[in-house]
Amino acid sequence: ATGDLSGYVTLDNGNGGTEARYEMTIVIDTKHAVLDNITSMLVCFNGGIFRSGAKYKLTIQHSLATAVMSFTEKNINRESFVYGYGKGEDVPNEMVVEYTNPLVFRNPKRFEYAEDEIDQEIRGKRSTTVPCLGVTRQSQSSRLAKQFLYQRKVNDIFCEFECNSQAVHVEPGDVVTVTHSRPGWTDKEFIVAEVNEVSFGKAKFILQSFNRSILDDGFGTRFFETFTFPADSNPFAPLADVTNLLIVEGGFGDNGVN
Repeated sequence: ATGDLSGYVTLDNGNGGTEARYEMTIVIDTKHAVLDNITSMLVCFNGGIFRSGAKYKLTIQHSLATAVMSFTEKNINRESFVYGYGKGEDVPNEMVVEYTNPLVFRNPKRFEYAEDEIDQEIRGKRSTTVPCLGVTRQSQSSRLAKQFLYQRKVNDIFCEFECNSQAVHVEPGDVVTVTHSRPGWTDKEFIVAEVNEVSFGKAKFILQSFNRSILDDGFGTRFFETFTFPADSNPFAPLADVTNLLIVEGGFGDNGVN
């Protein structure tokens, strides 16, 4: 979803201060495919990239998105309308985000969780891990874990249909509304997942449900863990000059110890 994001830059960090909503520190591995590198970056800020004419459009799912089109039975081809729901058994009830803590040198990989404990009691634990190694903050990884979990659990309604040139401006990543009597929807919000040209002046739209309440920047299940590090936590920094060093040798007993 695009739009004015000037008020969407900073937020409460959960520890009495503010921070940037999304930050990313990542090393590009040129041995990997370009698409793989792009995907590893997009997941760090809930982003997406889509072809828009001769260019690519970068989008971020956010709660300030506005609908760019209202689809109704007046502009939807009646015979083409299909809707359905995701498979409940495939939906995880625990989402694990793997991130990097640069202050922990020997084992920098850390994990943040978001869980649906009630669903776990019913179906058992079904966990999915998402690597977000470009994320270096616990708070951001916790927020992403919650978003990823409920995007899978709540946004499991899909529909597709054909529409004429009235929707020529609608692109993947846009938020739209759908009103249709068959499923009983009134201005239900969706995000456009795919647009395919069917014939001249007509396109097929594939949509996934969009719920802006998921994007409330709430933290996951186990936030907030704090760490106390010394002011100079770089183990590779040169040591200060040693002064007033005193070495004392004591006597040893018959057993070889003091």
